Amino acid sequence: IFLIFSYLNTKRVNSDYFWLSIPDARTYKTLGLEFLKCFQLTLQCNSEPYLLFPPFQPLLSGLLAKYLYEYAFLVNILFIAIVILLVNKITENYFGVFSGIGLSYILIHSLIYELSPMMISEITFTLLIFLSFYFLLKNTDKFLIINITYMISLITRPIGIVLLPMYLYFIKNKLKFMIYLFLFIFVICSYNFFYNDNFLFSDTEVNAREDAILENQGYFDYFTKIIFSSYDEKVEILTYFSENLKRLYGESSKACVFTEICNVYNPINNFDGTQSAFFINSNSGNYISKFLTVIYQLQAPQNFGILILPTTLILSLILFRNKKLIIFPIAIVSLIFPSILTTEFGSRWNFTILFLTGAIIEFIFCSYLNKKR
Repeated sequence: IFLIFSYLNTKRVNSDYFWLSIPDARTYKTLGLEFLKCFQLTLQCNSEPYLLFPPFQPLLSGLLAKYLYEYAFLVNILFIAIVILLVNKITENYFGVFSGIGLSYILIHSLIYELSPMMISEITFTLLIFLSFYFLLKNTDKFLIINITYMISLITRPIGIVLLPMYLYFIKNKLKFMIYLFLFIFVICSYNFFYNDNFLFSDTEVNAREDAILENQGYFDYFTKIIFSSYDEKVEILTYFSENLKRLYGESSKACVFTEICNVYNPINNFDGTQSAFFINSNSGNYISKFLTVIYQLQAPQNFGILILPTTLILSLILFRNKKLIIFPIAIVSLIFPSILTTEFGSRWNFTILFLTGAIIEFIFCSYLNKKR
């Protein structure tokens, strides 16, 4: 369903759209092409290094732009199709049954059809995280494969470091895992030192410095100032975090925000705020409108849709007998927490969280089906 619909939805779209519509995608392409020319992460060879992004997505985008520019969006679509397959395989491995309800929840979201073809890091990161989870759940002795997929995820989106405690809990050979990870980080930092005069992994703290509620020099300084802030400041900070959380997963958080390219029908309101009346002329149209309203309230969480994520998290803690599956709710909470610390909280983290949520829903229903057998 995903492959067919995605192909039909994108086959007539100019490939430039997937490379140029989102600012990050444009930057990844430029960085990647320049990297292939001069082996430096820079917007133009011989200019200042641009270390806001880690190297893997720029390198991948550069290779795709150079050799598969017209068809690169199909690579991304294939990545997400693999993620859907992995959810299926994990479910069958652990429950022996497959309900399809969790994947149906994923497939009703316009977000995956809108973002999957885009040349952005969330697509690659989601694939790498699910690959590492698949091997982690299948056999924790395969630490080398888990190491590689997790390490590449870090040079795709460094925020994945928040998942490290979870990996360490489930990996049997923790020392070897950490040695490999340390050597990997050291190599990346050394590259940045020799080519960019900065011994760092990537400048991930720029969000904290530029988009936080308090002025700071980085995340450590940010946490310190939060801890030692006054009572009134703490109230203001909590309000700020709450607003970020609502935007991350709250009312209409998954609604189309790019109004010029939105391809989702809103059955509740038009763009000007007036009531939508597209299906108002018949009884059958009225039923269609009610059905589409339910779907919309799920994909752009409103009313009962807002309860989906917290409900799945709570039920997973109650119902999952195999504790390894707890990595999915842990991953969701881990990824949400740093995302609410800054204004640049990463609404597109919804993309990865959406697949994690769908997987949990699938596990919950399959757990129920097992009890019925």
